[in-house]
Amino acid sequence: MNIDLTDFFEYISFGRVSTMFMYYFKFKKSDAETLANIVCHPQGFLPQGASTSPIISTIICNKMDKELNSLARKYPCVYTRYADDITISPQKLNSQKK
Repeated sequence: MNIDLTDFFEYISFGRVSTMFMYYFKFKKSDAETLANIVCHPQGFLPQGASTSPIISTIICNKMDKELNSLARKYPCVYTRYADDITISPQKLNSQKK
């Protein structure tokens, strides 16, 4: 199953990016906001196509990735995501019976 999340980067707000810089990288609030201003669109979201957006979205979506990976393993499937593209695929079954 392949999913392309619509407007993925636009839903990652300036506030989330600034918070990521503070908690993940341990920057002071003023420095985090300066960096968020550099990497975010002037309207306050991550821009699609910027070289920084995929890695920032990966850091921000870490919890979601862990939860979806855990869910996929229950069925047993493999979860992968690159930016706004999610793939859930079945694990290869062992064709040899013991």
